[in-house]
Amino acid sequence: MPAKRGGKRPKGPSDLEVRFANLWAMHGDRSRRPVRNHRYALDAGRKFEADFAWPDLKVGVELQGSVYRGGRGGGTAKGGHSSATGIQRDIEKGNVANDLDWVIYRYTVKDLRERPVQVVEQVRRALDRRATT
Repeated sequence: MPAKRGGKRPKGPSDLEVRFANLWAMHGDRSRRPVRNHRYALDAGRKFEADFAWPDLKVGVELQGSVYRGGRGGGTAKGGHSSATGIQRDIEKGNVANDLDWVIYRYTVKDLRERPVQVVEQVRRALDRRATT
């Protein structure tokens, strides 16, 4: 990943976002193309976005990069999603999505590496369920 400036990642897709986009292109429903970085809410000046979204069906995907590193019996948290502030932000974001009737799936790099087809199938099932209700 490119160097951080001012504590924030430069604009552009992350490696994880590129990986998910490629997985969806290979295994997903090509007639249902996701919207990248879709804003589904604005609350008290904070924007709430899903990395990938199908807004008409209110289904989104959040990719959690570098959430945890360590071995058995301990380890260290790495990345913005692992700090106390990051965890609190993710909880608030999930609760806002729930209030607005969104289904947001959260995946890590491990998910995309070790079970890529299952990840895509899980999202496809959610889209199918939402399309029939």
